[in-house]
Amino acid sequence: TMKSSRVDARGATDRAIYIASASLNGQSLERSYLYHDEIMAGGELVFVMSHEPTEWATADSAVPVTSIPDEYHITPAPFIASGDVNFQDSTVVTLDVAGVVADIQAGADAQVDADVQVGEYANPIKPEILYRIQSRSPSSNR
Repeated sequence: TMKSSRVDARGATDRAIYIASASLNGQSLERSYLYHDEIMAGGELVFVMSHEPTEWATADSAVPVTSIPDEYHITPAPFIASGDVNFQDSTVVTLDVAGVVADIQAGADAQVDADVQVGEYANPIKPEILYRIQSRSPSSNR
């Protein structure tokens, strides 16, 4: 259960918009993010504001990093690289994928629940009927 929290921006004005320093429960805070357990524990987060840019939390170690560990084997999803996403009659689309994939496969069928035979995607497609698109990661072969 989250406990109550208080956030104070000391010296904040319409010109003092930069953080000069910060503290969490009386301890100096040199990073620009909070951990989940720190938020849940509650307490007091205090910012001391400045009217000039500062060096607070500008070190590489002070900014959050977002990553997905390799053991999760995330396969990037294909996306429409060119062509219309929304169309009335027809369009031609080219598929791509962010990152490295072993292949992209595409197949067509008029039935939503039908087993679609897919083959390796090599050329732009004209989705006049339902297409099933899938990709496979080279590292996980899934």
